Amino acid sequence: MLTITGIKECFEWLIQILLAVFYPPICPYCNSFMKPNRYACRDCTRKIPLSGFWSVAFGGYRCIAPFIYEGIFKDAVHRFKFGNKPQFARFLAEPMLYVVSRQYANIDLVTCVPLHEKNLKERGYNQSKLLAKRIAKRMGIPYLDALKKIKNNQLQHYQLKSERENNVKNVYIAINKENLYNKNILLCDDILTTGHTLGVCAEKLRECGAKKVFCVTVCIVIPDTGADIIYEVHE
Repeated sequence: MLTITGIKECFEWLIQILLAVFYPPICPYCNSFMKPNRYACRDCTRKIPLSGFWSVAFGGYRCIAPFIYEGIFKDAVHRFKFGNKPQFARFLAEPMLYVVSRQYANIDLVTCVPLHEKNLKERGYNQSKLLAKRIAKRMGIPYLDALKKIKNNQLQHYQLKSERENNVKNVYIAINKENLYNKNILLCDDILTTGHTLGVCAEKLRECGAKKVFCVTVCIVIPDTGADIIYEVHE
């Protein structure tokens, strides 16, 4: 006998099939049509790295990502973030999940870097939250809104490197604090640029008693200076 969960999963599967028939999925990397139940078209699948990359966010928090922010991967994030393509979360979360499953263990819950209310209203969705919720669902662990952005600061990539640390001070606060103590938390964002945003958010979680904070993004930006290094993930 089907359970309520089983009936819900069958219904979601049927909806996906119908959507694929009338609205064929589009590859996030090249914007071409692709077959249902794929996360990239055949050509783009061949270009996806087999390992992944990692760098260090501000405060010493390790961050892994499946891609460098360039080429088709940069295009995919840009379409997802600014092109009103929230459905791309399902596709971009898969390579993130791949590197997470090989580099991190014993994760208790998943959260994300939040958007300010003004930006959320303008965009219509928080791309990082969509990624985090998809990863949590695929891993079978809870998603939790653990952070809130209380100040609409300037975008980090518009700031000088010397200004970036101050630009994220007093911007984020922790919420649902009672659920963070002694937990291993996966913190998700779309891009690691300077690492200050992820680092500050990770520190807020640690201040609430989180045991460990693991960071993951879709892409890591190649830094302008050799002072910061991107490493390839080796299994």
